[in-house]
Formats: sequence, structure tokens, C-alpha cells
Amino acid sequence: MRKIFGNHFIVLLSVIAAVLVCSCGDDVTGSNSNDNSISGTVSYIDSGFYFNSYYFYAVCIFGDSASPLSHKPVTIDSVQVNLQNKTAYYKVSGLSPGNYYVASAYVRYSNKNFTLLGSYGCDTDPNCAGLKQVTVPSSAGNGACNFLSKTH
Repeated sequence: MRKIFGNHFIVLLSVIAAVLVCSCGDDVTGSNSNDNSISGTVSYIDSGFYFNSYYFYAVCIFGDSASPLSHKPVTIDSVQVNLQNKTAYYKVSGLSPGNYYVASAYVRYSNKNFTLLGSYGCDTDPNCAGLKQVTVPSSAGNGACNFLSKTH
């Protein structure tokens, strides 16, 4: 009887240890939830990129408000476009805790005026009511804020 209990106890401890190890791994989005960042990939739906010395492609982070994309962004971060894949990876760090919205834009260097090209939750639909909010920090991570965008 003692030997059977001992074997079951060892098996039970092994199962508990395995569950703990699996549950303490990285989050599914691959983002460090402690760095107050938002990241993801912008996938451009066309290839009509306009690269020049006056404008650049960027990701804009907007604060939480009614009609957030109509306000001035909290931050604008340029992106490096991979022309072969028509994608741009972004990671915006150092954000204060709060709720944010993410959009891609074509931004003028001189005055930071911009044209919105796509947004997280609505992709390229400018009349979409499904804009997704991103909370920073997030225990679920913010590393999969992927969306579609136009190039102009």
C-alpha cells in the first residue's frame, strides 16, 4: 500500500511541476508585458509606396478619447518598410500606462501632418466602428497588434 501511494505521489508531483513550468512560460504574443510597449506588423495591401525626402511611413499611437484618430497622436514612430514582403514591423516603447489606439500613417517631416492609411481593428476602412483599444501595460502582452494598411 505504501509503495502504491509513493508512486502515485511522485507522478502527481511530476504533473504539478509540468503544469507550473508550462504556465510560467512566455506569453503567446511574444511581448514583454513589463516594457510598456505596443508592437506588431503592418501589412500593406498595395505596392504604390512613395518614398521621398518630404514624407515617411510611420505608426502613430493615439490616446484614449472619443474619436481618437482625429486627435494629435501621443507619439509618431517611423517604420522601415520591407518592400519585398510589403510589411513593416513596429515596436513603440516607453508608453505611460493607459489605453491607446494604433494606426499607420504617411507623415510629413516638416510639420508632422499625416494621412492615416490603416488602423488596428479596422485595417483600411476609414468608417469602421471597430477600432481596437490596446491597454498598456498588459499581462496578455501587446505584441500582436497586426493590421492592414494602404500605401497612400
